[in-house]
Amino acid sequence: MELFGSSWRCSAIRPTEHNPFPSAIRPVRRRAMDLFELLEVKPLTEDDAHTIFLQIITAVDALFTNYHLIHGDIKDENILIDWSGTLPIAKLIDFGGALQNVDTNTRCTESDFHGTLEFAPPEIVLGKGYDPEKAEAWSLGVLLYGMVNRGSGPFATPHQTAFGGYQLPKCSDACQELIGRMLVKDQRYRAGFKEILEHPWVVGKR
Repeated sequence: MELFGSSWRCSAIRPTEHNPFPSAIRPVRRRAMDLFELLEVKPLTEDDAHTIFLQIITAVDALFTNYHLIHGDIKDENILIDWSGTLPIAKLIDFGGALQNVDTNTRCTESDFHGTLEFAPPEIVLGKGYDPEKAEAWSLGVLLYGMVNRGSGPFATPHQTAFGGYQLPKCSDACQELIGRMLVKDQRYRAGFKEILEHPWVVGKR
């Protein structure tokens, strides 16, 4: 089957009774705007950012844990938002840069990366080998930063990504701490998916 209009086909990845696709990667049936477009017209509250982020990290973790898949290009333009109801519903799209058959021991090279440099971690910017889970966690950190900062990311240039710092966004201490755990420059010490899911900001707002 084809996921969300992407050219990448994943016929080997099928939902089952015990491992159904999480809601954030099921087909979109309504017209929706992507998160990049949404942030241009509607600043998000921290609660709204949490609602969207929880859906995305849940989907990303399920893909990794159940299907050994890394999306590879997490960014605001690859998240569709349906706000036809009270709460935003997020859908992850475009699996063209996805990595298959990965686990916690997988290591990738620069040639494996087909994502967006603005959301890439220092190890990819510097052309080093990388842990795909930790690289995805960095992208999630950039994503969350933008959601609570009116669409503006933490780093203006690849050089700043690799060597510079960032200003804390205006959000709760818990949210700032989570962003900090995802934006650790040394991938060895960066949060993975399980730590993100168990972080007080994620758990406390469920």
